[in-house]
Amino acid sequence: MLSSVIPTTGCQFRQSPVGFRSQFHCTTEKQWLVVLGGEMKIGLQDGSSRTFKPGEHFYSADLLPEGATFDPGVHGHWSCQVGEQPLITMFVKS
Repeated sequence: MLSSVIPTTGCQFRQSPVGFRSQFHCTTEKQWLVVLGGEMKIGLQDGSSRTFKPGEHFYSADLLPEGATFDPGVHGHWSCQVGEQPLITMFVKS
């Protein structure tokens, strides 16, 4: 079974080197993220984290609330590359 075509506003690829880790941040727009190679860990404000392997995906809608000023102690998430392989991800903007 095949769905109808879902419109997107773009697709973007990223390669993150071994050792990459971001600071806390929010995404600028809602998007699907697909791990194509390597492994990616996402950490949340509550201290929980999850690792995603090739073929795994998630919908990211971690936007800064309207009117808020970003506070890295309150808002957002962090991400990092895990393991010995660079991280390759695809972002599909919705």
